[in-house]
Amino acid sequence: MEKFKRVDSFDVTFADSFARPEFKVKEEKLHVDGRVARKGVGEKRIYCGRDEAELNRFFNFDKKPIFFIQKDDLEEYVEKVEKEFLDPSYHFGSGVKETYNLYCEYCQKLNNLQEDRLYLHFSYTYDNQNRYYLVLPKRKKETMADHLNYDFIRDICLPRVTRLCFIKLVDINSGQIYIYLKPFLKYDLEAERAEKAILRQQKQQVNRKTRIGQDKYRAAIFNRYPYCVVTKVTDPDLLIACHIKSYSMCNSKEQYDEFNGFSMTPTIHTLFDLGYLTFNSDGQMVLSDFFRNMDRRCLHLDGVVRVTIYPESQKYLEWHNANIFKRTSRGVDIVE
Repeated sequence: MEKFKRVDSFDVTFADSFARPEFKVKEEKLHVDGRVARKGVGEKRIYCGRDEAELNRFFNFDKKPIFFIQKDDLEEYVEKVEKEFLDPSYHFGSGVKETYNLYCEYCQKLNNLQEDRLYLHFSYTYDNQNRYYLVLPKRKKETMADHLNYDFIRDICLPRVTRLCFIKLVDINSGQIYIYLKPFLKYDLEAERAEKAILRQQKQQVNRKTRIGQDKYRAAIFNRYPYCVVTKVTDPDLLIACHIKSYSMCNSKEQYDEFNGFSMTPTIHTLFDLGYLTFNSDGQMVLSDFFRNMDRRCLHLDGVVRVTIYPESQKYLEWHNANIFKRTSRGVDIVE
């Protein structure tokens, strides 16, 4: 297995024009190469932003980078996206039943995949509206593998609710540039649904028992951590009592367990909830490889930070690191 050095990273919302929500479930059509595919709209391309110079620096197309995705990353995504197929946040086609049948078809397609890694070759286009897209080479016999491999992203990943994360890597032996691509379901979907449910309940009646539980939880967390565990800010008006295991995923006992929480400032809380920051079992802060260099510098997160992790908190931290923290594939060896 190759050994890589990480250069930088960034991520985008998957909004591929070929997978617009209303066209996710559509009738089939026959390609010129004889392959049957679902009818889509537009080109197969990934919108990356509007800063052409900055994006060209990242992708280094003059160095002919090789893009790749990992099978185990797609399997991880498919496992987490099942609920979204069953109860979509957006309209993806002609009904939940057909959408779920499609999900089962994707799972079978992925199960039949033999390769652990799929390679792609993108170029880019920059249109007259200053939009930068990654595009595949024109479909022909020698480029068919690129199109077939990209189909795993296009077919499996749901638009709007998926983040595509890129890490720029350099093979430490050959010097070849690689762009590692991994999809993530937006984690905040479950949190948003839970929050909306709570707000609906609160509009109907104020649950005094719940309010008391929240107040006790917040006081206990601030007593244990009277400062942000990362920035060391101590002003209580700038601190939030943050769950380690997400509130929406907790049972009634875990929701207000004083060991299921840290004190954090809002920005650090957001990074923690989005999976860009966590702590290992010894309490040392760990930044995700998917966390951009520029954001790290702007937030002054390049130093060593260590927090006290109580034994009772370890199970919650293990859950967070397994389910929320943005990890690289087991098949991608990134060395410091």
